[in-house]
Amino acid sequence: MPRKLGQLHCIIKNIPFHPFANKFPRFSDIKLMELIVFVLGGLFYGLTELLYRGYTHWSMVLTGGAIVATFYMLLPFFLQMNVFAAALAGALIVTAYEFAVGSVVNLWLGWEVWDYSTLPGNLLGQICPQFTGYWFMICLAFFSLIKYNRDMFF
Repeated sequence: MPRKLGQLHCIIKNIPFHPFANKFPRFSDIKLMELIVFVLGGLFYGLTELLYRGYTHWSMVLTGGAIVATFYMLLPFFLQMNVFAAALAGALIVTAYEFAVGSVVNLWLGWEVWDYSTLPGNLLGQICPQFTGYWFMICLAFFSLIKYNRDMFF
């Protein structure tokens, strides 16, 4: 009886008639890809803030990585959706992360990483409809690129 997941994978992979033969990626491959997605997402988010505000904070790089990793894990669902619905879901996910992280770093720890309190419709100065709209546009471009060029990525 195999003791490790990798050994089980090898046993299943080598059964020629098994319906999942050659379809299970190794656990280490999955984790490496998630790490790469996390790092690239963090770099993209940080770069977006640098271009928009002229500066960023390390907590935003981690938040960006977590957001894009979440998108990566939910990608099968996003690909089944209309691209506008996927962009709306993505914008709401980004907004939820912004509120959660903002509540910790700005309200609880007092780091003052950002403050939307002067913008209309803001919630505790952490999120506002204007930035949710920006995230919608970025997600629309992101999901359109992936959905309509999926052969290039997969």
